[in-house]
Amino acid sequence: MSVAARKFLRVYALLFTLSMATTGMINLCVDPFCLFHMVEVPVINGNRPAFFRSLRMAKAHAVRVLRPEGIILGTSRAETGLDPDHPGWDPQASPRYNLALSGCRIFEAYAYLRHAHAIRPLRQVVIGLDLMMFDDRVKTESGFDEDRLAYRDRGPWPGGWVHDLLTSLFTIDALGHTVETLRIQGEPPAHPYLKNGLGDDRDAWSRIQRIGGHRRVDQEIVAPEQTWEGFGATLESLDSFRDLVRFCRSEDIDLRLFVSPLHALAQGRILHAGRWPIFEGWKKGLVAVLAESRDADGRTFPLWDFSGYNTITTERFPPLGDAHHQMKWYWESSHYKTVVGNMVLDRLFGSETPTRPVPGDFGVALTSGNIETHLAAIRKRQTEYLGSPTALSSR
Repeated sequence: MSVAARKFLRVYALLFTLSMATTGMINLCVDPFCLFHMVEVPVINGNRPAFFRSLRMAKAHAVRVLRPEGIILGTSRAETGLDPDHPGWDPQASPRYNLALSGCRIFEAYAYLRHAHAIRPLRQVVIGLDLMMFDDRVKTESGFDEDRLAYRDRGPWPGGWVHDLLTSLFTIDALGHTVETLRIQGEPPAHPYLKNGLGDDRDAWSRIQRIGGHRRVDQEIVAPEQTWEGFGATLESLDSFRDLVRFCRSEDIDLRLFVSPLHALAQGRILHAGRWPIFEGWKKGLVAVLAESRDADGRTFPLWDFSGYNTITTERFPPLGDAHHQMKWYWESSHYKTVVGNMVLDRLFGSETPTRPVPGDFGVALTSGNIETHLAAIRKRQTEYLGSPTALSSR
């Protein structure tokens, strides 16, 4: 090799090293995925849209940083509605983190539970259960990579996580997210999060107003996404739920479960799609799985049902075009507000807050002994509700 060629290679290697180091340093400081926490300055990285887009990577790493003993799992409903700082939690289950994921599937929930438990043994877990989590057609959502998760049988630093760190520092794609993060500071965040993993809803109402009100959001955004076409049996996904329950029993984890308080309008879509028998069968399946895993005293993990037609879920929707009247309990028919999530946690933890009384008809603890009568009672109230003025105005 000639002297000129060697000189060229040395210069090229030096420039390449400098460019990679510069890229890595910029990405490290701006930290668009919220992985490194080296610089926390609101005018630089207070708004991180890449966190939401890479949620399954970002929250997996947040668990490594926070090392929680109490976690919340579930879909975006749990993510935006359940507060890890609710006073009813076991004080020893601290710190706590909302590990719920938008579009979460039950297989993913079990994987992230095992991940958190491998980082630090869990004391208490709350899981919001939704029927779509058990859709056998989709095992995981985009962005899920089991190789990045820490399981006890393979150690805390799997290769997938090392890959995440490197690509978050030294790739052009990561640099693009960094540039976007710097560019949009000062704009309202589309999907903000608190440090405890809870979706930050402080700007939710203003976003809903900009779109045109609760009903407009429900018609244009929520309803088209909630398709039940092709949705079938949930037997295979119940196996993942069974594995999760058995794992919590074997690891002595305090597991609290509930069926989400879907608004009656969203439950009506299940009914009109002909999937109500599947909805009921799914609840029966949950109860049956829990009955299989009793403790030494014959007790099952508690399962509460907040769906059906009750004081909360039958809240009247404002009419189309009304962007001024704010609903008390819901953002739209799919997502409940944190105040409802707090009432759910009140029930799950058996706690009381004088300033937040829980309606007597909100929440039923399900057992093998009452599941059939409970489902029959919901069908009866469904018939009554569908013929009521509230239902007619909410369609």
